[in-house]
Amino acid sequence: MENKNKTVFWIIVAIVVVALLIFMFTRSGAPTEEVATTAEANSLTIGLQDPSKVAVVVDQVELTQPGFVVIHADSNGAPDDIVASSKLLQPGIHQNVSIVMSTTAGASYHAMLHVDDGNGIFSAATDAPAQDTSGAVVTMRFQVATSPLVDGEVDIKG
Repeated sequence: MENKNKTVFWIIVAIVVVALLIFMFTRSGAPTEEVATTAEANSLTIGLQDPSKVAVVVDQVELTQPGFVVIHADSNGAPDDIVASSKLLQPGIHQNVSIVMSTTAGASYHAMLHVDDGNGIFSAATDAPAQDTSGAVVTMRFQVATSPLVDGEVDIKG
């Protein structure tokens, strides 16, 4: 009887751990949405991030070819070391792209699009930064709030 109780206990623990991981990695429960339209240009939009979350969420990504959203640390207003990357995104328009990473309250980061070299795995050495129609690298600086965001708080773009 004691072995049966231990087995039930470990099954319950496993279920709770899986549920917590799913909750943490989905942030607000909103999955990445892909709209069936084709992107006309590479672009991204990201707003103020919540320091209490385990991921940053890119509001919208438009890719003309397969690629990644890559998060860079900030160094005096310019992109620096890579700290995280998204899964491979197919060409098109994506909304609410979640990238698991820890952030520092009040810090700035840069979201940058990179084009996949064809192997489906992000590599800084071979996946070049994506460019917009004018030839500029597609990147956007964003900030992490200094304290947790309150539901309904205005999202400041930048």
